[in-house]
Amino acid sequence: MKPSDLRDFLQPLADTISVYLSVEGPLPAEEVVSVALNALPDGQPDWLQRSAVETAVEDARRIHAAGVCFFGRSDGSLAAPLVDPPRFDIAELAPVPRLVPLVETMHRDVDHLVVHFDPTTRLLEFARFPEAAEATSWTQEIDSGDPAEISQAIIRDVHTDTEVVVVSVPDEIANAVVDRLDPALPPTVKVSAVSPDEDLSRAAVRAVADFTAVATVQAIRSFRFMESHGAVVEGLAETALALARGEVTRLFLSPGVEEMTLYAGQAPTELGSADNFASGAGLEVRASDGLLRSAILQGVMVQVTPDHLHDGPSEGVGATVLPAG
Repeated sequence: MKPSDLRDFLQPLADTISVYLSVEGPLPAEEVVSVALNALPDGQPDWLQRSAVETAVEDARRIHAAGVCFFGRSDGSLAAPLVDPPRFDIAELAPVPRLVPLVETMHRDVDHLVVHFDPTTRLLEFARFPEAAEATSWTQEIDSGDPAEISQAIIRDVHTDTEVVVVSVPDEIANAVVDRLDPALPPTVKVSAVSPDEDLSRAAVRAVADFTAVATVQAIRSFRFMESHGAVVEGLAETALALARGEVTRLFLSPGVEEMTLYAGQAPTELGSADNFASGAGLEVRASDGLLRSAILQGVMVQVTPDHLHDGPSEGVGATVLPAG
């Protein structure tokens, strides 16, 4: 799932329940959901069907996800598995769904391919982990352990959406395999070689984490580069104003922005302080959710960055904007 996939659901500004749950552990889905929804301070909305949340939990478990996000409104719902469990279980009702945890996990949900070569059987074992979908696995027998043959077999099976490839091959041919894969695959694909002595699952997790960390650093460098050209805004007020003007090309914010609020209207450009709205026209929303909703509805790229990131925007929020003039 990409942020753009949320666009249709985010269009109405209306009471929405946001549920984030860890799905790891032995508790039945019914019990997991019941504990979360019973904690709602004003009780469960009449229009919410618990069975829909339970189904989302079961679907996430089926693909071995660590958590699930569920958004529900009187006119429909949306669910997404999470690659990491939420920091804590959440169930809350607000005019805009709680978006930061979901967008954060979207950054870490990277389509990756893990390949192990067994020289004794000459079998290549593949496992592909797509974004928010069930993993698939298959094997392929090759004629020899030649790096060229291994590389060609891997190249043929790399999906166009794959961003990370992790290969476990004997140490003596690892460099030769990587040297053949790197120029043959798109430059956006990161290839990592793993020793057969390493735990392949942990190595794959580490490779994906490194990939997403590098992407975050590159995004911040891009932000500061654009600053040198006078094409950024920083701070909540300035960022909200830029979104209201339709000038933002990429939104940056950290989870700490969840502690702030602003006012939003139905249109994505209706954003700002209470003074920007006629009496009763705007709704007070969590700032992070209001900003993300506005950006996603406008087709703007969004980037959730870690709190207290070096060189991050002031107040934990900023944006690159269209050049003046």
